[in-house]
Amino acid sequence: MSIIIKNAKQIEGIRAASKIVALINKSVRESIKAGMTTYQVDNIAKHILREHNARSPFYKYKFASKSPFPGHVCISINNEIVHGIPQVNRVIQDGDLVKVDVGATLNNFIGDAAQSIIVGNVSDEIKKIVQVTEEVLDTAIQMTKHGAWLYDISAMIYNTAKQAGYGVVIAYTGHGVGLKLHEPPQIYNYVPPLGVGVNVKLQAGMIITYEPMFTLGRGDTRELFDGWTVVTQDNSIATHCEHTVLVKENSSEILTTL
Repeated sequence: MSIIIKNAKQIEGIRAASKIVALINKSVRESIKAGMTTYQVDNIAKHILREHNARSPFYKYKFASKSPFPGHVCISINNEIVHGIPQVNRVIQDGDLVKVDVGATLNNFIGDAAQSIIVGNVSDEIKKIVQVTEEVLDTAIQMTKHGAWLYDISAMIYNTAKQAGYGVVIAYTGHGVGLKLHEPPQIYNYVPPLGVGVNVKLQAGMIITYEPMFTLGRGDTRELFDGWTVVTQDNSIATHCEHTVLVKENSSEILTTL
């Protein structure tokens, strides 16, 4: 599948889906607290999706031989990086770092975003890595415009993390989005060997996500026995932030914001 340059109608459809994602993110950030279960967080998303006649692109998502994903959002805590499954008996604790990855499909158009939410009291070390991850995402978006090279943005993501002393998760990437949940190009959080499909020049009309994922240890990962949840190999704390972004001629537009 080649990179899709979205037309005006597609952009408006993806923008509308992305606004629902932004609503969910806002509601989750304002509601989440110690004592809630991850299932309750999932229900917040489910209800907002239904209110807007949308659905989750994650719910019952199938990949390879995995069983269908059972949640409406992915909720990953502390050493969990991505794809955490909401559970009735998983209680969020004071001091947790909760990553919530949200998607919305509206009229077959898709928006996608993630945030790292601090719950209660955490160390300055955790506050700092969340801040750096969010700042890296902001910088990547500021660098985004027609003619920019993804290789340069990937290098900025990686170098900023390493200079701060963080591990970089390289097994998972940002991506194109909008008509499908995952479209080309892959957007790396590290500097891969130059090759076909690596150094992509951005074009106006592309819609992409950046997904910086950093750790307080190494960037190595492993998958839990549930077949979905990805954790750090060394059990260190991990962050994950993401926005859906429209590439424009001289700038970019964050679609997953209110």
